[in-house]
Amino acid sequence: SYSRYADDIAISGNEQVPTTLEVSGVLERNGFKLDRTKTRYSKIGQAHFVTGLSISDLTRPRIPKGFKRRLRQEIYYAKKFGICQHVENCDRYSSVSSCINVIDGRISYLYSIEPVLGAKIRKEWNQVLKKEEAFPDYSIAKIARQSEVYFFVDESEFTFQGREVLGLGLTSLVKPNLIRQGIDDIFNGILKDPFSTGRKKKLKKKGLHFTDDSEDTRTKVVDYMSTVPFRFFMAFLDLEKGNYESIYKRVLYALLKDRYAKFFSQKCSITLEETSKVSKSAIQEVVNDVVDLQAKTKRRMLHNVIVEIKAKPHEPIQVLTDYCLAVSSAYVEAPDKEQKRKRFERIRDKVKLVTDLHKQERYWRNNPW
Repeated sequence: SYSRYADDIAISGNEQVPTTLEVSGVLERNGFKLDRTKTRYSKIGQAHFVTGLSISDLTRPRIPKGFKRRLRQEIYYAKKFGICQHVENCDRYSSVSSCINVIDGRISYLYSIEPVLGAKIRKEWNQVLKKEEAFPDYSIAKIARQSEVYFFVDESEFTFQGREVLGLGLTSLVKPNLIRQGIDDIFNGILKDPFSTGRKKKLKKKGLHFTDDSEDTRTKVVDYMSTVPFRFFMAFLDLEKGNYESIYKRVLYALLKDRYAKFFSQKCSITLEETSKVSKSAIQEVVNDVVDLQAKTKRRMLHNVIVEIKAKPHEPIQVLTDYCLAVSSAYVEAPDKEQKRKRFERIRDKVKLVTDLHKQERYWRNNPW
């Protein structure tokens, strides 16, 4: 019998099969050439491989033993030493995120061929990820190398699937001045327009803020956001009484760790909204932990990491983060409300990743929430 996958040909039979010379002659008559360095013969009792899979088992193809042995070994070391230490020890990955993605991808490949064994190993791997509070991430392409990146972080409390959660949003961009000017133009235009709706005194004092803005203002801001280049990420965790700062730190760490894993810039600026519930020293501690992780796992160091904590009126770009948080949380709380759904659809392509840290689940374009 004859089978082919792309340019890989397999010929098998119970008796004699064509010789290499015969096969080469047929290929050449049809305009092809045999690659003799990739030509293999195997007999009964020997290992048979086709496109990298073992077909010695007559019931179904199998993954080679060496592949499964190396995969088990990687998971064992990640479980014993932690993923970060494993990356440093093996010196085979450029980052923690690449290690996680490679192992996770190999498990998915194994599951597609041997689902029973794949499910068993997947369970072990998920336990490692849960312990490390880590996730595979195939949804976001690496950001192009830039001279400087800007992160703007804001917080919000909302309800998700009946749970009261604390959510942190992060807006990532590389050209802040252009967007600052655009937000300022909207702000000044509303103040100068005698027919604009909303409370102008409050607007002048607090700046643009989704909760306080009129519906007309919300529409103007969301329409503008849909036209400018930025990326929005969000993570959230269940709220607990008397533990706000600890939860904030956990969510911020997860959010920043993911972004550093995807970014290889020389400079980084992080601007956070001022809050009375979290101390500046706690925020700086989280940033230091993330930068230390960056160095430990041999990714390029982020020099000149600047951390600033500002009130919204003093940083126009925080409007993007505030609106993304508000529009996204309003949508998940009431997805059947047409206005909330349409407003979210205007910025959906900006929302790159949403992480539920409690359920260890991620939502993105191919896994929408």
